[in-house]
Amino acid sequence: MDSHLILLVDPFKNLLNAYRMILEEEKFLVETAFDTKEACALFGQRQCSAVIVEYIPPYESFREMILWMRETSPDVYLLIVTNAAVEETVYENLLDAGIDDFLLKPCSPQRIIAHIKKGLKQREVFSRLRELESLNLLDPASKDREGLIFNKTFLNRSLKQEIKRSKRHSRTFSLLLIGNPPGERQYNKSVHGSTGSPRTDKGRSINNTLAVGPEPVEGQVDHSDTVSGRGGEPPALFYGELSRLIRKFIREEDFVARNNGEIVLILPETDQAGSKALGGRLSQLIGNHAPFQINDSFHAMAQTLSFQCVTYPDLSHLPEPLATTVEELKKEYSRH
Repeated sequence: MDSHLILLVDPFKNLLNAYRMILEEEKFLVETAFDTKEACALFGQRQCSAVIVEYIPPYESFREMILWMRETSPDVYLLIVTNAAVEETVYENLLDAGIDDFLLKPCSPQRIIAHIKKGLKQREVFSRLRELESLNLLDPASKDREGLIFNKTFLNRSLKQEIKRSKRHSRTFSLLLIGNPPGERQYNKSVHGSTGSPRTDKGRSINNTLAVGPEPVEGQVDHSDTVSGRGGEPPALFYGELSRLIRKFIREEDFVARNNGEIVLILPETDQAGSKALGGRLSQLIGNHAPFQINDSFHAMAQTLSFQCVTYPDLSHLPEPLATTVEELKKEYSRH
């Protein structure tokens, strides 16, 4: 674990010593301060990963300290651990000023450590998010860290990296495509409509594709790639909510990106069976997700989604233009 510096701020020396002992046992570096003035001086001199602070009146100076810490270090995790009776308005104002969490004393050492570790992980994610934004690698649908979607540029970089790793180490990876490209539903019906493909109550299985929702009625026009619904919500909002749902149920090493309207999941070291199983689970989650049931626009878009699984080295079933992109990346790797 990297050495994170934690600043402890509390007017009671015995509590500072107890907190210090707990944190140092977890291999954290620790600085201590007895009041807001000393805390600001230390914070300005050292790069702190987190601050554990008792609420120290008066409110005005305490809030100014929080505002200054947040402005000085946007990624720092700020945790109040207090036995003070904080009024609801003060509590809300301090959250607005930049406090991340409140804990009431007495609380167990394990609970404090759990909050610190959660806050440090959050800090790393925010730092990474800003870095990706500066490199222009995020899709416009990404509004927060829970709904993180990479753009086509990052998708191409990640695919190139996975192809190189797979060739070098003789391992596989899979792509799970979620979306409904123009004409796909009609293609599936015309090519596979009479093959007797097995049906389920969650959708229909078509080779490596699982489509969610009912089959189109003959003569019905498919607006799946342009639908905005009766409520007028743009597809970007739908994809933002969809990506948040997906990110909760995939591994940390899996990537989520957009490619011409589709969401593409890159699944390192995942075979065809694993990617199909994930597609099935996500299909059920999407079908049961409350915002997609309550909102008419979202419900309409969710009903048109399909899931396609392809696994390296057999990427021949990829739709265009992703297939061309992969072939170009493979040729580029071969030249090197």
